[in-house]
This record gives sequence, structure tokens and C-alpha cells, in this order.
Amino acid sequence: MFPAAVRHPDGYDLAGLSIPRMQIAGDLYTWRIGDRFIDMTLVDVMGQGTAAAILAAGVRSAFHARADEPPAEFVDAGHGLTVLIRADGSFQRLASRGLPLGISEGGGWLTQTVGLVPGDSLVSFTDGVLDLYDGTLHSLTQATDLVGASASTDEFFSAVRLLAASGQATDDITVLVVTRT
Repeated sequence: MFPAAVRHPDGYDLAGLSIPRMQIAGDLYTWRIGDRFIDMTLVDVMGQGTAAAILAAGVRSAFHARADEPPAEFVDAGHGLTVLIRADGSFQRLASRGLPLGISEGGGWLTQTVGLVPGDSLVSFTDGVLDLYDGTLHSLTQATDLVGASASTDEFFSAVRLLAASGQATDDITVLVVTRT
């Protein structure tokens, strides 16, 4: 359920990591690249295993059925675990502006615009990353610090895999990183 091949659009690097808690996951990331857009999706379905994976596949299909969308727009459907890491090392949590999918019709989602300049990264986590620490939102700062301490996305992903392998993982773990080059 992940992108078949990595084709980086000019000026961007895209990377994703998913570590299932069980053999299959209810988390997923995917992207579509068009002539004038990058449509990226990170999904964390409540639950684990086969049932969550089937629901995640349905969500993925629904997102891929959408028409092409304009660039530079960001919508968070109740997730709230996305950070913008600037080239200078500072970071900003991008607030969720709506309810999770399925809570109510319409959800009240608001479109936000996020500008990335060369060296900036947009990093979105599922809550499984927080569970590698103490499970609270404070863990988002620790995860963001881990990104900043890593020399590359590959090094960051290796550090996440190491934490997950240490036995601290209690949920699926998925991370999506977009870096402006």
C-alpha cells in the first residue's frame, strides 16, 4: 500500500517509513505526483492488524480517487502530529484544524498553507512514534529532536527502527518526510 517507486519532483525529496506492530499495519503513507502538485497522505487507522489494514486500504483508495489538487495546501484531519523543521533547526508544530475522519460528516477541516524554503522539512508522524517515548505530546519534541540530530532522512529512519526494535513499540509507526532541496 506504499508508493511503488520514489520519483522526487524537482526541488523536493520524499521519504516514508512504516513499521507495523503486527505483521500488517493500519498506518500508511502514500503520494501522487502530478505536473503541478504533490499529493501526500499519512493515515493512522485506529487499531492494529488485519481489520485496521483493510480500513486503511479503503481510505487510501478514497484519497487516490480525488481530483488533482492545487499545490501548497495542508489539511490535518485531527492528527496534529506534523512539524515544520526549518533549515536553522527551529521547528513549529502544525496544529490540527478539524476532527478525525469519521467523527462527523464534513469534519470542519480547514486548509492551511505551508511554505518550504530550501533546507526545510515537513515531518508527519503517527502516534506510534510518540509511544517510543512516553506517549504524550511532549514526545513530539523528542521525536523532532531526533530528526534534527540526524544527518539525513535515512539516518533518522535508522534511529526510529532502532527504537522500535528495542521493544518500546506498542503501535504501528509511520513517518512521512518532505524536504525542500
